[in-house]
Amino acid sequence: MDLVNGTINYKPYDFKVMAMYKNDGSGDIEINEMPSSDYSINESKSYCYTTDSNNHDSNPKLYTLSSGEHVIANLDKNDKCYLYFDKKVDLIADSKAKSKGDMTSFTKVANAVDTGIYSASDDYGTSYYFRGLEGSLNNWVNFAGFYWRILRINGNDTIRMIYQGVANGNPSSANKTGTTTQIGVTTYAYNGTENDNTYIGYMNNGSSTTSYSGAHQNITNSNAKATIDAWYKINIVDKGYGKYVDINTGFCNDRELSSGTFGYTGAGYGTQQTAYTSAGRLYNGSSGWKTTQTPTLQCTNKNRDLFTVSNSDVGNKKLVYPVGMITSDEVVFAGALVVQIGNIIIYILNNIIGQCHLIVFMELVLACYM
Repeated sequence: MDLVNGTINYKPYDFKVMAMYKNDGSGDIEINEMPSSDYSINESKSYCYTTDSNNHDSNPKLYTLSSGEHVIANLDKNDKCYLYFDKKVDLIADSKAKSKGDMTSFTKVANAVDTGIYSASDDYGTSYYFRGLEGSLNNWVNFAGFYWRILRINGNDTIRMIYQGVANGNPSSANKTGTTTQIGVTTYAYNGTENDNTYIGYMNNGSSTTSYSGAHQNITNSNAKATIDAWYKINIVDKGYGKYVDINTGFCNDRELSSGTFGYTGAGYGTQQTAYTSAGRLYNGSSGWKTTQTPTLQCTNKNRDLFTVSNSDVGNKKLVYPVGMITSDEVVFAGALVVQIGNIIIYILNNIIGQCHLIVFMELVLACYM
């Protein structure tokens, strides 16, 4: 612009302070108006920045309330935001509608034919669980900055998921095996003491005793529980995601006895060789693994073995945080046969025996395994 004896050089200010995209299941499409309550903000993809698009501003709060209202708060001057909205899906109703019913015989590893959603009774009603091969089930969830796989809809319409690693891209390229699917690169013994029945518990008596009831009191944390609780506090509670976690659904640590399994006849305390019913459902006496295994989603001794938080309506109320561990029964429901555990190709390909889970609820109520 020639002005008298000089020239003013300028470029128009960038008035595009917000770009919005919605995804109905077929990819992101740019939109001009914020979508309705049928959509939720994708918190992991959405971001804001002030000057450098590669340096995202961690201050803004971008999320959707359970009422459907979209919240965009704590913006700084000149912030530019990219907001991604995902179409809400009623996972619970959809899963129930697709259920193939009860699977009454567990004799083999899941295959392409029996991959799908099935039902079984749990402690709360009818549970709908995902069973099948890796790559054949659309059961990914992005929550709290991590990937999870849905294991099942609980009987009280909460959803359990197993931890799958840090959310850093499309789930199709996410890690499915190895240390990246663990909650940490360091591995730990379940308990530091072995050769004593006391220490099979997620919580235990803390020392050797001379009675079955004494050995299985819930007094002292196992190494597993202490490690999981620490991860949960840092990654869920401290980041504000604890409000989404359900408190009434528990995690079973079955310590009922199964005399004769593996040939063990111990009474469940001290150094006696003792078998427990979780093994009895998978192993046939002392003759080998059952050709037909009989997993269950029900906890026999709920007052002792169903781990729940202190303000839960059910269970032993011994948890500080609502998080626990996956069971061998759930591994079989998901598609494995324990006798063939080394050759599984089901969707829980990671170190399933060492995995744990929590139960969360957003609007649809979700549950997670760590």
